[in-house]
Amino acid sequence: MGLILNATTTNAGGGGGGGGGDMELIFSSTLTSPTSSITTGTLPTGYKSLVIDTGLRCDGSYGSRVVLGYFNADTTKTNYQCTRFVMYTGAPIYGALDYPYIAGTTGATAASEFFGSDRIIIRDHEGTGNYKAWNTNETAMIGTAAGDRYYVGIAGLWKSTAAITSITFEVDDVAVPDFVAGSFVRVYGLK
Repeated sequence: MGLILNATTTNAGGGGGGGGGDMELIFSSTLTSPTSSITTGTLPTGYKSLVIDTGLRCDGSYGSRVVLGYFNADTTKTNYQCTRFVMYTGAPIYGALDYPYIAGTTGATAASEFFGSDRIIIRDHEGTGNYKAWNTNETAMIGTAAGDRYYVGIAGLWKSTAAITSITFEVDDVAVPDFVAGSFVRVYGLK
């Protein structure tokens, strides 16, 4: 896994650029061709929290799929834990998982206009005395029928006291399908 080259990418330095404000775009990548992962590279420092917006679609043969978020290239799944809650037209689904479920993606069988849509918040990501927690609000729409509409809430934890310096997004699939062109990740730093 490395820095993607087939994308429009921005990685701005921390601190005082153009106009101020409490939230600054510190990384942005919109794919121009397919790739199996999106990596932020080294993120600028000096922020209290991260807010991440994603719009992801992959070429896997399903309607939707889990996206894993690896911090600092730590790909040991059991170093992460999360709880998820899924609402849709049927009974709610919930459960505890031992892997880094951070976002979602639509797949090739979802209607072509649909991309996964997530907002992820990681608080105190630069702290070195605490495990890193995130929460995600996911909109998983794979079509227009009532049964194709999902809301997913995720609460996760990386069992490390290291500051988060980079994040890699990858589809949870043995085949590791590609994210398609138009998929994006935007990371904002909160002052």
